[in-house]
Amino acid sequence: MIKKILGVAVALVVSNAAIADSYRTEITVGATDSDATDTSLDLGIRYHFQEVDTSGKPLAEAAFLNKSSNVYAETANIAGDGDTATTAGVEFYLPNTMFYGGFDVTKTDDNTSWTATLGLTPIDGLLVTTSYQEDVDYDLNLDAKYVTTLGNGHAVNFEAEVINGDDDVLWSLGGDYYLSNNTSLGLAFSDYTGNDTDVTVRGRHFFSNEFFAGASFTAADNNDTIALEAGLRF
Repeated sequence: MIKKILGVAVALVVSNAAIADSYRTEITVGATDSDATDTSLDLGIRYHFQEVDTSGKPLAEAAFLNKSSNVYAETANIAGDGDTATTAGVEFYLPNTMFYGGFDVTKTDDNTSWTATLGLTPIDGLLVTTSYQEDVDYDLNLDAKYVTTLGNGHAVNFEAEVINGDDDVLWSLGGDYYLSNNTSLGLAFSDYTGNDTDVTVRGRHFFSNEFFAGASFTAADNNDTIALEAGLRF
């Protein structure tokens, strides 16, 4: 009997440890305050088709590194004028291939539009995509994201984007350094045809595997923006 009780206890401990190192649902809330607009309040939810294993990975990048297919929805409301934008979408990694696809629909007070995204994951930790938006002429655009672990809980995330329009070019570069699997600090730059440059400083910390908070500050030529975010996983 004692052996059975001990066996059940050990099984429960192992089960709880496994649960603590994985999640399927993430809920986020956020607020953004900009000199150019009123405060925006944001709410989002993301559901993964399979459990996301976070063990040994930066917690913020676990779903990306696992190539986790998911569905999501998010809504943003600008407090001053009451405008609301709601987006619902899906991300899908074709199993046992390097192919990625995404699709989302965004509804605002004045319009509804969709965006389709195709991508490749040629090596572990790298995703390169291009997107097409409804009723907008396709301009060459590429997004790239690469995450690699450095050992001892350290990792880096690199992001790049370029949009080559008919008359304008937008590019951005960003990166995050993971001091541990729980904590990251990041910096990003973006430039719009040499006329508008943004610099963003950002950070995020997981207080546990389930709860995190983040903040960013963006200095632009015409306005500054502060954003706060908190999230819960289960």
